[in-house]
Amino acid sequence: MNRAESVISIFSLACLVGFCAIASHAQQKPSGQSGETERVKKLEERVAAMADLVDILLRDDPPAMAWLDCTDKNFREVRLTGSALSVFVACDTIEPYLEGHRVKLRIGNPYAFDFLGLKGFLWHGQERLETLNSQRKTEISSTQRLRSGTWLPVEVAINPSKPSEFREIGVTLSIETVSPVQLSP
Repeated sequence: MNRAESVISIFSLACLVGFCAIASHAQQKPSGQSGETERVKKLEERVAAMADLVDILLRDDPPAMAWLDCTDKNFREVRLTGSALSVFVACDTIEPYLEGHRVKLRIGNPYAFDFLGLKGFLWHGQERLETLNSQRKTEISSTQRLRSGTWLPVEVAINPSKPSEFREIGVTLSIETVSPVQLSP
């Protein structure tokens, strides 16, 4: 399935879910203004999450969010937020940690310059749409320099969490500064 077919399929599914929710909503008898307002808010949140997913899918390659598979450990290319530059990201492991989990990532710099101020978010959930809709995300931050041509290990602790919340893992990243490579004399 190519990219356009994937977007059309997801958009069709999103429309179907939205129409089912509206039909279900119309069949229910309102139990007061506050119940009605709450249902409308939930529908608006679901539509916004679907729009976010479609927006991410329609962006030019590489994508602004990388969906990772921690079983194959392969890297994915992700475009840095607010930039035309991209880096590589891979998930090495997910392991129990305190009352939650620790996700070990590697972030690769394919360029001939260094990055400083790496930040972003690790999104996690059971399905991609649910992941974006729930806003279940944890901040990624590193004060280390992402050197040219290297991989930077980054650990993200997510407490509390359940194993079922890690079926889908997405990563968005940004950088503060691009720095020339410091050559040794």
